[in-house]
Amino acid sequence: MRKLKSFTLLEMMIALMLTSIIVSISYLSYMIIFKEMSGYKNKSKLISEILQINTNLQADINKSDAVYWKNDALFFFCPQNVEIKYYFRNNFILRESGMVQDTFFISPFDLQKKFLNNNQTDENAWIEELSFKAVILTKERTFYYKKIYSASDYISNTEEELK
Repeated sequence: MRKLKSFTLLEMMIALMLTSIIVSISYLSYMIIFKEMSGYKNKSKLISEILQINTNLQADINKSDAVYWKNDALFFFCPQNVEIKYYFRNNFILRESGMVQDTFFISPFDLQKKFLNNNQTDENAWIEELSFKAVILTKERTFYYKKIYSASDYISNTEEELK
């Protein structure tokens, strides 16, 4: 009788054990990489949101004719009678421009406003400087914005206060 070439039961068990170890290591590596990528994705989304609010707020300040604080909101009066509003809430910042609303999920706190001509009591006073803080990736960051008015704006604002 002729002998057949085949694997023994022990050889099959060793091959099965090695295969299961390789598969489990591969699965564990996949889970670690997946968690890291998910963390990077969340950080990237947050950084993108911060850059977007920073860019929008700076652009709105630069293109506006005047910046007011009124009824717990920041108002920008831009050319062509466009009005932009920012609402600073505990868990988000809301930007309204006409029919468009943008929500930025940043938690601002310690909102500071410096009014033009140091008038800090008037709700309709022009804002010259604005700053707020937010915790970004476990670090407290300060956001600072300044509106530069022209000399004629200063004069007209002073005349309005004298009335």
